[in-house]
Amino acid sequence: METNRTAYSVSRKSPLLWLAFALMLCSVVARILAFRAHAEIPDQSMLLVVILPVLACAWYVGSLLCSGPERLYRTAVPALAILLFSALVSGQDSRLWLVSFWLCALAAAIAYFGTVSGRRPLRIVEILLLAGLLLLLWPAPSGRLYKASQVLMVLPMAVVVLAMQAQPAAEGEDYVPRWGDRPDGRLVRSLPPISKVGPYIMVERNGASNQMAETVEITELDRYVHEKRRQGYKDFSIMHVILAAYARTVCDFPAINRFLSGQKVYSRDRKLQVVMAIKKEMTLEAPDTMISVDFDAGDTALEIYEKFNKEVQAVKNSSELDSGFDNLAAVINYIPGLALKFTVWLLKTLDYFGLLPGWLLKLSPFHGSIIITSMGSLGIPPIFHHLYNFGNLPIFVAFGRKYRRNEVLLDGTVVPHKYMDFCFNCDERICDGFYYAAALRHMHDILRAPAQLDNPPEVIKPDIP
Repeated sequence: METNRTAYSVSRKSPLLWLAFALMLCSVVARILAFRAHAEIPDQSMLLVVILPVLACAWYVGSLLCSGPERLYRTAVPALAILLFSALVSGQDSRLWLVSFWLCALAAAIAYFGTVSGRRPLRIVEILLLAGLLLLLWPAPSGRLYKASQVLMVLPMAVVVLAMQAQPAAEGEDYVPRWGDRPDGRLVRSLPPISKVGPYIMVERNGASNQMAETVEITELDRYVHEKRRQGYKDFSIMHVILAAYARTVCDFPAINRFLSGQKVYSRDRKLQVVMAIKKEMTLEAPDTMISVDFDAGDTALEIYEKFNKEVQAVKNSSELDSGFDNLAAVINYIPGLALKFTVWLLKTLDYFGLLPGWLLKLSPFHGSIIITSMGSLGIPPIFHHLYNFGNLPIFVAFGRKYRRNEVLLDGTVVPHKYMDFCFNCDERICDGFYYAAALRHMHDILRAPAQLDNPPEVIKPDIP
């Protein structure tokens, strides 16, 4: 994994961040006042003079506030837009000035991107280039308000560069987030060409799914569950063992913890996000909701039991069965039909480009590592559930009721066994069928000997860069 980068961030508690915000706000106000004064600005369209620059400022501030603490590199594109708009309407007729400004703006944009992305930290160079831009802007023959708005557009970037602080990689990781990554995963860049082209041919997740069925002998698994209950873990169930077995499988087969968004493959590495539908009561009238639980690939069965039950009980113990997703859906429900259709389209578009904020991805039941459902609690066999085209869930697992089957050994002895059926629906674009088959066999072996889940894994293999 790449380790030669430095991650930079700007804390929301930093006074310099809020100074940059105030300067950008003053720039917007000055620009609008200058436009209303008419005489102080060149005769240009409102689109170039006000709308696009204001949108660029809002984009920069929004990226700074949302991504500054963790992914400051996301401010690079709006910063480039600001630098370009600062020269579009300068009122300067000198070709030498225009060439000098554009070259300086381009160099400042490159230096800013290299700095915030950690590729080439050029903080001193960036400060000098931005200072050069300010010197070039000041003698421009624009009106005072318009000139002030131009200067106040550029100055906040210098403040942000001064406010940047290097931050270490997350605990247990050596990877620094970089351009192209998403809040919920890093871009897998070393895939073979066929794996990169495939998602553009098989665009929809539901059309790129493969279905697999598996039967597991669960005599030892059932014994393991009852042993945990005797130890005092009264709600310990097969669900917890299956989740722990999946997490342990990710330790040896990390590619099954990838997902696909925007026709690109991303990896969650050792971070797992499990989605599940739950009911407060097992009745026809009881409503259901979706929960999302975060795990680590190194978690033991008991750690997964504690994390999972904490989320389930938090929802079931509330006066009404609701989760973060229910509250979000209640807000969206107030949007009129046609506007709601546009809202969903906008969410899909933002998700395609990886622009949805992390808190929204956490609330969404369509984003995660795996979605799982128990048909056994309903007393029926498992189903092959479809994958959702919205979001990025790559695997849907359903397991059915337990049943007994007598088997005849070679010596003629009849031996009863307990079994459980599983159905898997998997997005074939995140890894090939051979890899899926090997991972499924590994998970099968773990479920047949679940006692190993009491101890942390010896090794957690990293996914490819």
